[in-house]
Amino acid sequence: MNKSKQNFETKILAEIIVFAALSAVLYIIRPFSLPYGGSITLGSMVPVMWLSLRRGVRVGFIAGAIFGLVALLIDVMLLPYSPITNPVQVVLEYPIAFGALGLAGIFHKSSTAPAMVGVGISILAKFFLHFIAGIIFW
Repeated sequence: MNKSKQNFETKILAEIIVFAALSAVLYIIRPFSLPYGGSITLGSMVPVMWLSLRRGVRVGFIAGAIFGLVALLIDVMLLPYSPITNPVQVVLEYPIAFGALGLAGIFHKSSTAPAMVGVGISILAKFFLHFIAGIIFW
């Protein structure tokens, strides 16, 4: 592996960690929470989708999955109930659903309008995964 490729990979890895951490910080800030789950966060999905638009689906999915695992830890600590009912539910609702935010990068080399379509697809995919998990596990 040459030096420039290694530096590029290190830069992307650093971006993944920084954007996932920024999403986690925004995930903690909840102006509104429902008593049995669900909340409105302060734009916690935006950094991961932004990174996905910059670097593509693969990098966005990795950042989203890391953010999902951190969100699981945050939910376990902050929620008055356990968000865990089944190990499959944990994998579906946290790393996979949050990783779906990486789908925003489908059109990462396009202009604004296709990029917004990618953002919409990623939000709908995340919602659909949470919806399916809600039907199956809750």
